[in-house]
Amino acid sequence: FYSANIDGGNFDIYLRLMGDITTVRLTAHPSKDTNPVISPDGKRPAFVSFRDDPEGDIFIIKLNAQDLLKKAASGEEIAPLDNKAVNITIEKNPDTGVIINTKDSSPCWSPDGKFIAFSLQKGGEGSIWIMDRDGGSKRKISPKDGVYPAFSPDGKKILYVSYSDNIYGDVYSVEIATGKTERLTSGDSIKLYPSYAGGTDKI
Repeated sequence: FYSANIDGGNFDIYLRLMGDITTVRLTAHPSKDTNPVISPDGKRPAFVSFRDDPEGDIFIIKLNAQDLLKKAASGEEIAPLDNKAVNITIEKNPDTGVIINTKDSSPCWSPDGKFIAFSLQKGGEGSIWIMDRDGGSKRKISPKDGVYPAFSPDGKKILYVSYSDNIYGDVYSVEIATGKTERLTSGDSIKLYPSYAGGTDKI
């Protein structure tokens, strides 16, 4: 799964068979769609779209990738799946129904596929949040600002980058159950996109 501006310069989400040229265009919305991440079971790509909120929301599409690729390989034309895309982070004013602009980015699946971590920025302040895969039970888990979340292999911790104490950014880990946070790096080098190495506790 990847995002590309192949058609008309607008970024959409695509699915491509590994080792082949068979490709399926999953979205065709006039707004930009980026940052796709596939669930562990391979059935739900989550991605960031700007179709409802100019700051970006997280959407999910449920699909059968193998079936779509098989149809595409046989020459069948596959219609984009925008009508199946569900916005799981949209926030509205309860009184007026007007969408509240929040920047939702960097979605990341838990190893068991039950949760999604993401970065939420509102009013100039950002932090790491976690939610059920359908968007329910959202809660903040980082005490400071945070971007680029990544789950530990056991799903108990999340790595992220924070700029609260260092303009270059540092990598932190937070225990989901307790909120206990640990600063893992320091120094004046730029830190981006932390992750655990090969199913271990090393980063």
